[in-house]
Order: sequence, then C-alpha cells, then structure tokens
Amino acid sequence: MVCEPVLRLRMELPADAIVTVMPALARSGAAIEGRSQRGQLSTMDVIIAAGRAHELQHDLPGLSGGEGVVESSFAGYRPVRGDPPRRPF
Repeated sequence: MVCEPVLRLRMELPADAIVTVMPALARSGAAIEGRSQRGQLSTMDVIIAAGRAHELQHDLPGLSGGEGVVESSFAGYRPVRGDPPRRPF
C-alpha cells in the first residue's frame, strides 16, 4: 500500500466566499472536518493531500477577495486513491 502525507488546514474567510471556496475544495479532494460561522467570518477545518494543498493556498486570495487566511499542520498519512505514483527509472 502506498500512502501520501496529508495536512489539516484551518481556513478563515469571509462568509460570502464559501460559495467560491467549496468547489475548489471539492476539486482538490479535500475533506471538510468542521465549519463554523461567527458574524461575517467563516472558519473551516479541512484535510487535504499535501501535494494538493499548495494549489489551494495559492488560489485562496482570489477566491476570498484577498481576505482568506490558511494555517496548516501535518495530519498524518492516508492511502493513495487510484493508481499509485511510480518513480521513473
């Protein structure tokens, strides 16, 4: 079994940005662990493959009107879905 590293992302963003961030999370294969809203601020905890996290972090400013913030931490490993990657020889 081949496993990949995963990260836990805590995202804080304007509540109205949820509609643009959710499709990006789905495309990246992220799993939402929790979500809360306080006034106009939404907080989401997601688990994402480390290899996909950079793209999401890069896109977040555009998706959130420049107001999204992400903190990441290592969350362990999970089995790779689909065909495992191969190293070129």
